[in-house]
Amino acid sequence: MPYLIDGNNLMPVVGARTRKDLLETVARFALTKRVKVSVVFDGAEEDFFPDGSSFKGVKIFYSPFGSDADARIRNLVEISKQRRALIVVTSD
Repeated sequence: MPYLIDGNNLMPVVGARTRKDLLETVARFALTKRVKVSVVFDGAEEDFFPDGSSFKGVKIFYSPFGSDADARIRNLVEISKQRRALIVVTSD
């Protein structure tokens, strides 16, 4: 089952100080569980992790300007071919 994670919501839960810290943690989870994972962050994209890129197999997305990660997550769920099996991780 694929996972779609609100990165900003998960960062304090796992004690990640940076987006890269979170991506490292999520990448280990994905490898261990053998699942596909996408993470959506609020705010501007990072130079090293542009929108739509991957980090150690974890797909990375950002909220569009003037919007938030929740809206991007809703959009990704709507267009997903696996939406019934998709696990969304968020505190919102």
